[in-house]
Amino acid sequence: MRWRRILVIVIGLLVVLPITGIGVFIATFNPNAWKPRIQNAVMRATGRELSLNGPISLKWSLVPTIEVRDVALANFDGGSRPQMVTAQSIEAEVALLPLLSNRLDIPRLAIIKPDVLIETTQAGRGNWLFTKPATPSDAPTAAAAPGESMDIVVQSMTVEDGTLTWRNGVTGQAVTGTLNSFELLEPSTTSPVTFRLVATYAGTQFNAKGETGSMARLSDTAAKTPWLVRLSINSNDAALSVDAKSTTPLQPATYSGKASGQLADLAQLQPFVPGTPLPSVRELSFSANVADSGPLLTRVSEFTLHAGASDLSAYAPGLTLTQVAIRAPQPDQPITVQAAGNYADAPLTISSTLGAPSALISGRPFPVDVSLAAAGAIVTAKGTLADPARMAGGELAVSARIPALAPFAALLQQPVPDAKNIALGAHLAEAPGGFAKGMVLTQATLTLPQGDIAGDASVTFSQPPLISGNVTSKRIDLDALLAMKSINPPAPPAAVGPQATAPPATPAPPPERRGNPNLLFSDAPLGLGVLRDADADVQLRIGELHTGGETHRDIVGHFVLKGGKLVLDPISGSLPAGRMSGRLTIDANPPKPPVTLVLRAPGLSVRALAPMLGLPSDASGALEVDADLNGAGDSLHAIAAELNGTLGLAMVNGQIDNASLNRVLGPILTSASLPLSLINPGQSIRGSSALRCFAARLDMRGGLATFRALYLDSARVKVTGSGTINLADEALSVRLRPQARLANTGITTPLIVGGTIEHPKARIDAANSAQANIMGFAQSAENLAEVPLGAISGAFGGPDRLSSGGDDCANQLAIARGRPGGPQPNSPPSMLAVPANAAKQILNAPKNLLQNLFGK
Repeated sequence: MRWRRILVIVIGLLVVLPITGIGVFIATFNPNAWKPRIQNAVMRATGRELSLNGPISLKWSLVPTIEVRDVALANFDGGSRPQMVTAQSIEAEVALLPLLSNRLDIPRLAIIKPDVLIETTQAGRGNWLFTKPATPSDAPTAAAAPGESMDIVVQSMTVEDGTLTWRNGVTGQAVTGTLNSFELLEPSTTSPVTFRLVATYAGTQFNAKGETGSMARLSDTAAKTPWLVRLSINSNDAALSVDAKSTTPLQPATYSGKASGQLADLAQLQPFVPGTPLPSVRELSFSANVADSGPLLTRVSEFTLHAGASDLSAYAPGLTLTQVAIRAPQPDQPITVQAAGNYADAPLTISSTLGAPSALISGRPFPVDVSLAAAGAIVTAKGTLADPARMAGGELAVSARIPALAPFAALLQQPVPDAKNIALGAHLAEAPGGFAKGMVLTQATLTLPQGDIAGDASVTFSQPPLISGNVTSKRIDLDALLAMKSINPPAPPAAVGPQATAPPATPAPPPERRGNPNLLFSDAPLGLGVLRDADADVQLRIGELHTGGETHRDIVGHFVLKGGKLVLDPISGSLPAGRMSGRLTIDANPPKPPVTLVLRAPGLSVRALAPMLGLPSDASGALEVDADLNGAGDSLHAIAAELNGTLGLAMVNGQIDNASLNRVLGPILTSASLPLSLINPGQSIRGSSALRCFAARLDMRGGLATFRALYLDSARVKVTGSGTINLADEALSVRLRPQARLANTGITTPLIVGGTIEHPKARIDAANSAQANIMGFAQSAENLAEVPLGAISGAFGGPDRLSSGGDDCANQLAIARGRPGGPQPNSPPSMLAVPANAAKQILNAPKNLLQNLFGK
């Protein structure tokens, strides 16, 4: 029937014509002709140029696959490299029918071996922020009329074997990781987007998965429904989760939700911050809620951070924590910090209450209240930051109570004095312009049983820094402080196991600055260049300074350092013997820094000076000093080598340490083959001896010191001398006349002393010795025989001393002092008894002397 024939023809046309059309399309389709359309579509979507450098091939199937090789997406202007993304190849499954509607539907997009760069500019703008061009691209295409473009829809994307680099444009630092795999699914524009990621960085693998709202909702700025974000990241014993939403998802500051995380050890993050050492803080966890409006610090609530047992010995030896808890309940509520642990086996606790987070940006004062307790000591700091946002307007009251310093030897791994009952206090504030400009310390106090210090100080962080201060003390017992024993830190535990047999560590190299041991004045550099590193103006006042068993009062010093020039003027104080005054200047700017010292002291405590000079402390008395010296150099030896001026030393009615006397005269007598018993008959070098007077005055010019006076009169020996000392090489050219004051003999042995100060060499002045002592030697046996052999006088200061020879103390003291007058010595007592063994030694002295004079 005719209608049936017509129906068959219609059905045939409906089936055959599409098949024929598809066949014609397949036969005539040229995928490379679509390059301009694809590039144009990417340009319209991202504002970036897409380079399709390789050929486009087509694999035919029910869902044809297009493969593009050597693909690159341009970076933004000013990027560190021209391409943001490069890929070895991209495979895209393409739905055919949408092509007829000028739409490219891609059910699956696979990117093989991509190299992705994520970076920011120096201003912080990211290259992932695409900007669409203002007008469509007008580039001509081979397969479409001018201006024609194509929409692209991707339903899923996978990435295989990629590289991802993050570069911070502000710091210039870059990190690179491996993108093992990435899968993104978007079944439709109205469906949620899900993704999975496996990546590796610094040998650590991360697994991430998440879900977001649909892309249609993301681009619909008029919609009011929330756009959800769920993210979880896991790696070994670390985890991070985020659950957030926003009604304006393109604005990051409008998200609200919760974030939480756990970390077995903070040190696991070390590969991500290679330039910042991280401590081993264990069992970390945090959680926080974030609101959807306002500044970030006002949006965070219910913030908690916890840490468990942690060993921080690498940063502070002996420091361990048992727990740390930080909590900020609400933006307008205080932050609390609690921590507990041990420091070198001593309990440690920290408790603090800080201001509310909102105060950091609102301009309200930010309170600070911190308390620390360790090893029995308690330290507190309480105050406010007037402008916390700028860290300005800070003021803190700091105090400390320390029952004993001894436990801190283990804490500091350094010796500490055995001080007790220490109290400190101060007010700390910022300098004008904020803490970045400097700080001010007021009402500072330090008290302990041995004395006190109080005052104000400030530090200005200028170039160079400026230190100013005014320090006062009512009383300082220097004798008690110097007598305080030192507490050493405990020795580290002995190694066990394999470590016990480890080879010893290589010894540390010797210090770079080491002086010549053969010099009295060290040639090691003084490092005066440090005086150019800061300026200072400090005044010091001490009411009472107890030292050497004496009390000095009203000590005043003014220390000024400016432009590398140091001036200490005045140095003054009331000593028991009178008023002391002085001045010291150093200019560190020239290659040979000039140094001047002027000191007038009617009586410095010898007992206090002895430890400073490396001498025993059994001596006593008041040493008068009259010094006016100047030199130049960067070491004590260099300064002495060019020294000019005068130095006068005087002392009467004191005690001289036997060891010190033996140290000075012993090597000289020994080198001259004379017995030490001449100055110390039968006595131990321990203890002290009476010193009737001592006078010395040196005139220095160009480093050559000439004795105008050299005189010592003690219970055992009288010494007069003259000569010079060349301070450049410390060579001696001195004549000494030591006279033993024994049993009315008056033995005098003139000596010529050469060598150096550290290594003197003496020989007998033959002519003068013969003239001075032939008569004395003839009487020695008779006089010594009359001495009671069992009578032993006290150490050098016994009352049975013989007065022989002239007494020139008064004249020599006047020369040393540079004026007549002053304290005078006591009258010399009578003869000194000598023990039997000492008598025998002295009886042999004439024979030894004659043998030296005339030969054996």
